[in-house]
Amino acid sequence: MDSSFSSDSNEFLSIFKEIDNIELDSNWEKSLKVFMLQIDSKDFDYLSLKEKLLNPILWYSLSRKTLSEQKTVSVSTVKKAISKIRDYLSNTWELWEYLLYCFLESDLQAPKILSKLELKTSPNDYVKWADGVHYKKIWDDYVLLFWESKTIIELKKWIDSALLSIYDFKKLNQKK
Repeated sequence: MDSSFSSDSNEFLSIFKEIDNIELDSNWEKSLKVFMLQIDSKDFDYLSLKEKLLNPILWYSLSRKTLSEQKTVSVSTVKKAISKIRDYLSNTWELWEYLLYCFLESDLQAPKILSKLELKTSPNDYVKWADGVHYKKIWDDYVLLFWESKTIIELKKWIDSALLSIYDFKKLNQKK
């Protein structure tokens, strides 16, 4: 079984419009991309989003090793992937984690190394710090991307909280 999300990257990105790419430094090494879900009949196209999120769930929930051991996708494999995810009504932030994963895999083409779902022993288990780890090859170097999603309505609090998480994570790992 092909254990790569990248074959679906254009399909996932097709339901979004990139509305801005903000340069954060003079060398374009750091930027912030802003995407918006496509509009259908004066509303966001949630039906297309739901469709496009079905396929990557296996690669989000299960390790590449687990998926590579599968010759075909079976019902039990899908059940195993879905069992790692909590009910969205009781855990709204997991949807944001999943969306961020999809953007890292598709737009940045940064494959997953590890996700917190692989470390969870049950859907109710909480894993602290990074929600996932991806890697990205830039020129001749590989960069590790530790990420965490936040679900805070007020933009300034959301950015402050995300930056504080990154700061705390880096500070903790500098001590080791």
